Amino acid sequence: MTPLAAVAAVEAGRLPGRTALVFAHPDDETAAVGGIMDRFETLGLTVVTDGAPYDMGDALRAGFASREAYAEARAAELEAALAALGVQPDRRALELVDQTAVEHLAALTRTAVEMLEGCAVVITHPYEGGHPDHNACAFAVQNACRLMQRAPVRLEAPFYRARGGERVVGEFQAHPACPETTFTLSPERLAAKRAALAVYRSQAAVLSWFDPAMERLRPAPDYDFIRPSGETALYDAWGWALTSAAWRGKAAAALVELGLAA
Repeated sequence: MTPLAAVAAVEAGRLPGRTALVFAHPDDETAAVGGIMDRFETLGLTVVTDGAPYDMGDALRAGFASREAYAEARAAELEAALAALGVQPDRRALELVDQTAVEHLAALTRTAVEMLEGCAVVITHPYEGGHPDHNACAFAVQNACRLMQRAPVRLEAPFYRARGGERVVGEFQAHPACPETTFTLSPERLAAKRAALAVYRSQAAVLSWFDPAMERLRPAPDYDFIRPSGETALYDAWGWALTSAAWRGKAAAALVELGLAA
């Protein structure tokens, strides 16, 4: 199956075979493909982090006194969101601490090789510079596929990035060889998605950035993770200790460890 054929099958309403979703945080799956999740014949979902950073700012704003309590709440929200969507994918939680996936790029890539065996399609994040954990998923999936003899088709869904000093949500960076498809959700699926998004009370502020009716997929391009993801990384403006330049340095080291450096 080609990437374009896989997207066309989703658009037609049923993608045969096993599809793997690989997303960074609980809630990414609903924001990206919640409205079309019922179109996959067999579905697996891997959530890479627990959604709870060491920095307690997000946890405290959400009303939690510990990082662990915040992580547990996010896991419970995921469970309830999938129920609201009416889907029960095979699930795997890697439980890395939020914002630390870049510290585990080589191991995450090797884990992805094992997770993707037997899958026809994998859907993950683009390398777009919105969040370092999103970038880590893009890295792990692309490079796992490079290591596999029979790799799945790679597709991606947009999240958020910087453009002209502003935040852009739900739009891909243009790539001529990777046309995108926008999906129309039925009233019933849109209602189910809205209900699932509402379950993520701890993430209401971030999820308010997204248009719930808008879902897009495209074939994933081959990224050069040593180069910047765009004109600037959105998280560089957030004052986090991890900068996009440091992220790229860790990506370069992981490629060497994996034997994939140019």
